[in-house]
Parts: sequence; structure tokens; C-alpha cells
Amino acid sequence: MGRNDADHGSLHGRERRVAAHTACAAALFAVNAYLVAELFHREFIDQTGSIEAAYISLARYIKDNWNDLTWFPLWYNGIPFQDSYPPLLHVLSALVSGLLGIAPGTGYHAVCGLLFALGPVTLYAFAVRCGASMQGAFLGGLAYTVISPSALLVEPIYADLGQMIAGRRLQDLAAWGEGPHVSGLTLFPVALLLLDLAWRKASPRYDLAAAAGMAATAMTNWHASLTLALGIVCWLIPNFTGARLARTAWTGLLAYALAAPWIPPSTVAVVRANARVIGGDFAGTYAALPVRTLAALAAMAFAAYLLRRLRLPPIAQFGVFFSLITAAFTLGAYWYGVKLVPQPERYHLQMEMGLCLLAGLAAAALLSLAPRWAQAATMAAIVVACIGPVKQVRRVSREAHLRPLDMERTIYGRLGRWLRENRFEQRIYAPGAKTAWLNAFCDTPQFDGGFAQGLVNLKLREAWHFINLAKTKEETVLWARAFGIHAILGSLPHSPDPYKPLNFPEKLRGLETLWEGEGETLYRIPHRSSSLARIVPIPALPESLDNVTTYVNALEDASLPEANFQWTSRHSATVEASLHPHHAVSLQWTYHAGWRARVNGVPRTLREDGIGQMALEPGCDGVCRIELSYDGGWEMRVARLLPWLAMLTILRRARREWTA
Repeated sequence: MGRNDADHGSLHGRERRVAAHTACAAALFAVNAYLVAELFHREFIDQTGSIEAAYISLARYIKDNWNDLTWFPLWYNGIPFQDSYPPLLHVLSALVSGLLGIAPGTGYHAVCGLLFALGPVTLYAFAVRCGASMQGAFLGGLAYTVISPSALLVEPIYADLGQMIAGRRLQDLAAWGEGPHVSGLTLFPVALLLLDLAWRKASPRYDLAAAAGMAATAMTNWHASLTLALGIVCWLIPNFTGARLARTAWTGLLAYALAAPWIPPSTVAVVRANARVIGGDFAGTYAALPVRTLAALAAMAFAAYLLRRLRLPPIAQFGVFFSLITAAFTLGAYWYGVKLVPQPERYHLQMEMGLCLLAGLAAAALLSLAPRWAQAATMAAIVVACIGPVKQVRRVSREAHLRPLDMERTIYGRLGRWLRENRFEQRIYAPGAKTAWLNAFCDTPQFDGGFAQGLVNLKLREAWHFINLAKTKEETVLWARAFGIHAILGSLPHSPDPYKPLNFPEKLRGLETLWEGEGETLYRIPHRSSSLARIVPIPALPESLDNVTTYVNALEDASLPEANFQWTSRHSATVEASLHPHHAVSLQWTYHAGWRARVNGVPRTLREDGIGQMALEPGCDGVCRIELSYDGGWEMRVARLLPWLAMLTILRRARREWTA
């Protein structure tokens, strides 16, 4: 055979491999898209207790305010937008909604359906690129599609699935609203694959690609961020060299620089502080985390030594490490009640990914011992055997998880429409599932919100407790006035809302009724003024939650002047009033150091009062005009510069490479 014939044969072989890989990926995608077919066109699904309502709310808000994503006034009396949730999925949903002219809910579901269908495909691509055989990678992706190992290992998950051993990833996506989590797991193998390419190519453009993959994963879901960190360690150990460790650190720094505007240090601190108490007290978990991390690294290093002695391929070693550590999180919590990380039960999907990959690799290794005809026959038998479980999951998906929902017939849709049509823009407290749903339809600001880990003013958590457990109307009104709440939604036992944290709803009777429906009543909280800027004597500013009575009495004192308050954008406002030097302006939204104030053109310092809201002592004697604006402070100014610095650094390195 001549050289040209050999080259032609090699090219033909590559084309056949590419075609085979494409066919495998397409098959995995098609099966998963079939499982969630309704998501590609459905605005709402019959899962009103799901947290996905909060994500649809964020997608709608981004679509309507894409050029002003700084301060987010709709949740928790106002928070920085980056604290509302890692934004990538909601940005993509808003983008699809805007480009295709579809509702935000439809855009959200379409993006979730696409990323769900791509999950086994990205796992297949990572496995093949990093050393797995085509058979092993395909069987791993097929197992990840069809089998739910967590249902075999954890009885509550098996019971929740309804006596099935398949479809947990779909159930988490649809029934529990885990769209960001599932989407993050789809991006996670892509980030690892790009990192592996960066190791091998040692080129600035591959460094940038790896950094972008890491940043995208982190900007999808907080659990995906920890998963990515664990995955990098699990892939680095069997492939360790000093150069790869250095490049991993470099690309990690680049990734954080790219994501910094959405995950600044303050946001990490806020999420970490709230994670300590959500779902339990994890203070001990955090305290033990450094020691546990060191112990885990030592154990993994020893395991790596043993696995290398066994000549296990790096991709299989990765599967072992990743499965073991995620199983330790999940099974430690379910079996023994030991919580190694906050919310460890949610890592069962990661455990499933690792175990399914291992199962595929092990099956392929066994098949490789058989003749080719036996391998082909076995693969065909496996595919045929998967038809039954796929059809079962599809049936449950269609009949239980993805049923259509006429939102106009629900209390959430009707209340949201009423608030929108009546332009009710004063703050309300709507506890339960209504909290997540309301801002999918309107811009009414809330005392509560859809992402408790983003709570900036931790005093609100105590205030929720006081309002929910208050036994009298007077006590409820007192706390509502202190935090600028102008309406509260009370739920009777027959309300369809599955969550009813507000005790004694009958205590609200006697207040003015604004809206009623299906056991839900929206009551007006009486205030002397509807303004979010209230004038009080300086000594009346609250020092803590213990002296709100004095503060509220001052708010309702008719002898004090009223302030004309007006939002001028999502992140700026003006206040006008006639004041004396002993007056303070109480601004009833969450204090943040990123807010600035100018009084009659002169800068003034805003401070935090004792209940986590903002206060200003303008020192005016006469007409006073206050201009308020939020810029995020020095931290956000630096964070917004970091992506540009990262790109400039990459371009300079690339230029040196090109001119070398």
C-alpha cells in the first residue's frame, strides 16, 4: 500500500469513528429528549409546590430588566442581584424567551429540557475524550439515562420514585424543580473535558475555554460548584503532574475572574452564612470541614496508589474516586445521619453519575473479553432491555411529572394577575409556595423570597418567626410595620398551597381585605404612609429587634413629616422632605454597603440600623432632597473589571505564543 492509500485509509477510519461517536451521542440525546418532550413547549407544569417557580420569576425579571441587573428589589426587602441565585440558567431562559417570543416559563422549560437531554451526552463526550472506549462511554451514558442507583441504595428515594428504579434525575428536575442542579451536572463533564484539553494543549485559547467551562458550571448552581471542585480533584489525582496542577490553578483563577461579577466574595459569604442553618445547623460541619478535607485527600492519594498498582485506567480511577466521595455525602446522610456537607442528600444525582460511569466502564471491560459477534449481540440485548424502563419513565413523566397546568385556574396565577393589573407595588408577605410564584407574574416586592441562601439581612429570619407565630393582630401589624410590609396573605387549612408557615391566620380578620380566593385572603396592613422612606427622630431608630415598638410608634406619629419617595430605576431612588437636624430618614429596605446617598448634592454616609435596614441622618434644616443609588461598592467595581483583565491576560499570552 502506498503512502496516499495509507493516508486515505487513516482518514476513512477517522471519519467512521466520528460517525460512530456522533451516532452514540445522538442516540443518547434522542432518548433523553423523548423522556422530557413536553418541556420543550410547556409554559407551566402541574408542580405548584416546586421551587422552579422562583427560577421562572428570575427569568421573567431578567428578560424585563436585562440592562439593570444590579439591585434586586423583589425579594427579602431587596438584595444585590447576584445574591438572588447563580444566573446562567435564568439568563439563558430569558434569552430564549426574548429571541423566540415565548413566555419566560416556556423558555425556562425549553432550556431545562435541552440541558437534561444533553446530560448523558456530555458524560459520554468526557469519558471518550479521557480514555474510555466507545462501548464503555455509551453504556455509562445509557445507564445514566435509564438506571437510578440512588433508588436501589436509599429507601426514601425508592419510595419517592413510586416503586421504580429509574427516572430520578427527571423527577428531581420536574417534581422538585432542580433545573439548575440538573443543568449544572450537564455542564460539569464539559468543564472537566476542557480542563483536560488545557492540560494537553498548553495553549492560552484552551486555558480560556477551560476557564469558561468552569465559570459556566459555577454560575449555574452552588452544588455544581462543589461538584466541579471535587471532580477536578478526582481527575487530577490519576493524572497528576506539577505542570497540570499549576495549569489547573491558573485556569481556576481565570474562571473565577470570569464569574466574579456574579459570584463576588460577598455573595460566597452570604451563601455560606445561610447554608449553616438551612436544613439544619451545619456549624459543626463547617468547623470539621478542613480536617475532613485533608483526611479525604489523604485517603484518595492512598487509593490512587492502589489503583495504579492495579493498572486501572485514569477514567476508571476518576469514576471510583467520584463515586466514593459523593456516596459518602449521600449515604452518610441517609444511612447514618452524618452530614459531611450542607444539604448532602442532594448529591445523590452526582453519586448516580459516578456509579453509572463505572458500571459502563466495567461492562465494556467484560465485553472486551468476548468475540466481536458476542459483543455486538450483547450490546443489542442491552439496548433492547432498556426499552421497557425508558417507556416506563416516559409514561410517568407524561402522566405525573409534566402534566400541563392552566395557571389562570390556580391561586398563584389569579393573585399574580390581580397584583399586576392593580399595579400593587407595595411590599407584601405571601408565605408558602406563593412566595416563589408571585414574581413570575408581577413586580410586587416581597418580604420573603425564592432563594433563602441569598438572604442578606439575617434579622429577617427572626422577623419571619415573630410574624408567623404571632397570636394577635396587633403583634402581627407591629412587625409588619417595622419592615415596611403593606399586605399579608393568610392561608386557611383548605388552601391548595402545600406550605402554610403563617400560624393563626384568623388573627388577621378585621383588617381590610384586598383579595380572596380558595382559602387565601390578602389583608392590607394599615400604615400612616406608603413610602419606603420614613421620617423619625434619630433616637427612635431601632437598635435591635427588642425595641421595634418605639420605632413603629415613631413611624405612625402624625406630627412627623412625610417623605416623598420615588424609585428612579431598579437601583436608584429619590427622597424629598422638609426636615430638621434631629430627624433621621429610615429607608425600609435591606442595608448594603453598596448604596450611596447625596443630600442636597453633598455625599452622606448610610448606616445599618438594628434591624438590618438603612438609616440616614441628613442634617437638613428645611427642604431636603436625597439621591440614593446602588453601585455595589468597591467590591463590585473590582469584580466587573476582572473579566476584562482575564481576557486581556489571555490575549497577551496568546500574542506571545503566536509571535514566538
